[in-house]
Amino acid sequence: MHIGKQARNDSGNTRLGVWTVALALALIAAGALWIAGCESKPAEPVFENPFDADGPLAGTPMDIQATRGDSLYTVTWQQLPGYGISAYDVIVSTEYDSGYEFWQSFAPTTQPRAFAQFPIEDHDQAYYFGVTAFTNSGDFSLTNYQDPDAVVTPQVVAGAGNKLTASRYLTLNISVTRGDELLVANNRNFIGAVTAPVAELYAVQQVVLDLGTATADHDTLRYYVQATSSGWESPVVEGWVRTLFGPEFSVENSSTTVATRNVILTVPPEGVQQARFAATAEDLETEAWSDFSGDPTYELEDTLLDQTIYGQFRGDLGYDSPVLQATVSGDLMTDATCTADVDGATADPVVRMLCDAVATQVRIGEADSFAGAAWHAYADTVYTTLSAGSGRKTLYIQFRNEFTDSPLLTEVVDFGEQPLAVGFYAPAPNTELSGGTSYQMRGWAFAATGGAPVDSVKLDLEDGSGWIRAEGLEEWTLWWDVPAVDIETGRTLRARAWAGADSVTTTLPVMIDP
Repeated sequence: MHIGKQARNDSGNTRLGVWTVALALALIAAGALWIAGCESKPAEPVFENPFDADGPLAGTPMDIQATRGDSLYTVTWQQLPGYGISAYDVIVSTEYDSGYEFWQSFAPTTQPRAFAQFPIEDHDQAYYFGVTAFTNSGDFSLTNYQDPDAVVTPQVVAGAGNKLTASRYLTLNISVTRGDELLVANNRNFIGAVTAPVAELYAVQQVVLDLGTATADHDTLRYYVQATSSGWESPVVEGWVRTLFGPEFSVENSSTTVATRNVILTVPPEGVQQARFAATAEDLETEAWSDFSGDPTYELEDTLLDQTIYGQFRGDLGYDSPVLQATVSGDLMTDATCTADVDGATADPVVRMLCDAVATQVRIGEADSFAGAAWHAYADTVYTTLSAGSGRKTLYIQFRNEFTDSPLLTEVVDFGEQPLAVGFYAPAPNTELSGGTSYQMRGWAFAATGGAPVDSVKLDLEDGSGWIRAEGLEEWTLWWDVPAVDIETGRTLRARAWAGADSVTTTLPVMIDP
């Protein structure tokens, strides 16, 4: 092997002597190091490199490999004893053919292979690495570049990515840049490995692995992933998760009060095989286990006091959870509400009521005795029919659940027939208008309840012109050229609405200023 010394020629230029061992490895869809102020890699000296007879894009003289874990890449290379190597410098770039910068220097060891661990912070960035060998006298190797796709490592995210599992069955999200088949196992030798075809390169696919059993929370379980194809194997990705099995159950999605004694318990299902519940911790010890097949039900006692439910779960990891508990009580409905969905008065005897209560039944009547008012199944929206006759109606509302009846609630509704009507929005009564200007009058008209629709609106401006048709019906307008006057003059404006054979008129006094 040739290692050249640095020498200065007659022109003062420095010529670099050479042997090289290095790499440039693409870490696809991963990496972690923000590089600022990068420099391009130096130009290669022009002479034969005994380590790279095929050129800069082929050859692996140091058998450089990289293995991606959950948080670190391990870059390894074959060390070169017997050449006085004093350091291996690792360089890194986000571009394969430029931008390399020094990352870290490593002293040689007595082991056949050296390694460097590179922290993963950005899983979406590709990075390229190189290794350069140095001697104490300052000699250094040329760079032998490797095809970035020559060594690929599966990218693996375990479960939710939080390093915890409540089940022996762990979902691994795996993507690879090379390979036809995945091997996934819970042991280094891949005994009993799960095999899965690579569905699509670079795409994430899920593989479920049986990690085996554990003895208690915080045990460490490991997984191993490798991509393969004919005559090729990727480095092995090794990862781990810790066990944590203690499903924090709640009553009906974390409710603290309920309407029924028979309640649904919301239980995170991961890893749960059996469950048991009781009213006391002592009773729980003798309670029989039941197979778990979804959110179970539990019957509360008939009391208004707070009740604590004790629960315990048996998991597929091979051990039982600690005793857990949830507290709940029957809702007294002291904050229940029910309002009539009416804007002002209504001519419709059927009124929609908007309710909010932890209840199973509701009743509405026009007497506090609820004479003739039946209980109905509770809903957030219910309808009630007002008694005959116009006037103000007082509605009494009460709710019921399996623990108690609510206090009485009241709601007032004004009910009556709507006659044909017309009126002004503008001007307001006795408004002072400037003579010789234009003014837009605006108003409204309502048809009578059950009567014909409004078919015309006209105005009399008290100027001898008679009735002038306005634009619009339920909402109408009319521009008025206010006459010029010498002295303050009062006018009475009239608006009339017609609906078939029926009509109605209203008046509006205004003042015109000179």
